[in-house]
Amino acid sequence: MLRGEQARIRFRPKRFWTRLSDLSQISIRDHPRYAFHLLAVKNLR
Repeated sequence: MLRGEQARIRFRPKRFWTRLSDLSQISIRDHPRYAFHLLAVKNLR
């Protein structure tokens, strides 16, 4: 996982890892079965 809490880059140098994250997003866009699934749950009480 390249991004941590609040979608911030986890590693240094940030410029390199940001670029790698952007490139991986382009390749995964057409192949969603390889994407990481996120699930958000909000308590409404």
